[in-house]
Amino acid sequence: MHKLSDQDFIRLLKNPADEHGFNVAAGELVSRFSRKLISFFKHHYLFTHDEARNFTDHVFAIFVENLLDKKEFTFPNKVYGYLRVIARNLAGSHLRKQVVANRYINLNNVLDVLTEEDPETLLITKDQVELVERKMQELANNNCPCVLRLWAMGYSFGEIAGILNYSSAETARATKHQCLKKLIALVKYS
Repeated sequence: MHKLSDQDFIRLLKNPADEHGFNVAAGELVSRFSRKLISFFKHHYLFTHDEARNFTDHVFAIFVENLLDKKEFTFPNKVYGYLRVIARNLAGSHLRKQVVANRYINLNNVLDVLTEEDPETLLITKDQVELVERKMQELANNNCPCVLRLWAMGYSFGEIAGILNYSSAETARATKHQCLKKLIALVKYS
């Protein structure tokens, strides 16, 4: 059996009435791209294997739904390119929701990192942790808690930029630097 072209995938998946063709295209879609997508999720987003498999299934479902929902489907990229776009959007959305749900970052991690960055922050005592928590709430109207949380968790600036839809890793780095300065200033001058 030969590999389906991108146009064949689209034609067969847009026509679920042709059950045999639809099943052939869906089967080849899964067999050809599952490993690549699982690897993509594990490498770029540090998902476990099971998480990566679940997200890969969602990517395929979204891909087919998009094909069925659009009467005129223009396909500028190859199938895998489009699947990666869906994967990136899905993972980014998931991670943003996680960050928002856990808006209160692990302050002990941040305080540990802060002391590495600026020796003056060694003056932060255990009693000031509550103050830091309150000041972090003041920063909650922008992406500071998200950026600082991801950074404290060890994400690279490139990963942070991807998750928060920044234009570059440099933008994520600059945002982290500004947020850290704001947090330190809020804590010091309170």
